[in-house]
Amino acid sequence: TSVLTVTSTDADFGSNGAIRYRIISGGKDNLNILPNGTVVISSSRNLDFDVKPTNLIVEVYALDSGSPQRTATATMSINILDDNNKPPTFDTQFYQLLINE
Repeated sequence: TSVLTVTSTDADFGSNGAIRYRIISGGKDNLNILPNGTVVISSSRNLDFDVKPTNLIVEVYALDSGSPQRTATATMSINILDDNNKPPTFDTQFYQLLINE
């Protein structure tokens, strides 16, 4: 599932301006970043709002292909929202009620 896309620009031409992205902190267990900067959920096992409501602070690193390589960082705040993923339940499967006439 795509979460968001980060973008950066580099004024260099050709391969020197080619940019790669990397997540350097926060969300590494749950998120990956594609070469085009799209952040995707790689595992949702730790993203269950009902277990632990959370806000991920994720730092992304942009790295150009020049020599020397130049970098930039950006910080993302990702709020995990509750999903309607649990059905309603009853306390018991059978209810018995006695009523006097």
